Amino acid sequence: MLKEIEEKALKDFKVLEVGCGAGKLLLEIVSELKPRVTVGLDISRAMVRITRKNVMKCGRYSDVNLIVADAHKMPLRKGCFDLLVSTGRFIT
Repeated sequence: MLKEIEEKALKDFKVLEVGCGAGKLLLEIVSELKPRVTVGLDISRAMVRITRKNVMKCGRYSDVNLIVADAHKMPLRKGCFDLLVSTGRFIT
């Protein structure tokens, strides 16, 4: 996924990961692509806590913003991100 993003040659961009889980992809994006703004959103407060711990372990706390919210009711303005990523899986 990072290769595809790099190929688009985005510069000075803002990225949102919906369903950030433990933050693995979010941290890869921050480390490799260095977006201007990086936001992770997850409905689970517990997962956001895990993400926060992982972000802190990697020394990237100041580079990542985390939000606990439902992806269907995101508390964000439409069009405020250049890139939206998600690797979420739904089990029914």
